[in-house]
Amino acid sequence: MNSHSHRKSTKVTYSNWNQWNPVEYLNTYFGDLRRDEDETLKFLVKSAKKLSKRKRLKVLEFGTGPTVVHGLVVSPIATEIHFADYLKQNLSEIKKWLTGKKSAFNWNLFTRRILQLE
Repeated sequence: MNSHSHRKSTKVTYSNWNQWNPVEYLNTYFGDLRRDEDETLKFLVKSAKKLSKRKRLKVLEFGTGPTVVHGLVVSPIATEIHFADYLKQNLSEIKKWLTGKKSAFNWNLFTRRILQLE
């Protein structure tokens, strides 16, 4: 008898993401500037300063979710920023911001903090 014969079969289910709400996510996790995100911004700004000594870069923000905040950090040193995500609704949220829609998430708090850190 092998060691696997006594294991129970476990059914694994995966989300189909139909219930994902990017606006709810943004309001929950980016409605204010949390300490963990502030520390992330400090790290990213510091890293971007090191990269700025090189030529300007093309940047890929992979798995960006509905956020632009990390792309904002590299905008001074980037010739292009490409946001990539699995979910179309996340990219739609970013497009709303890029096109200046009134319903877009307001990134002013994060933008101000990034400018302070620069």
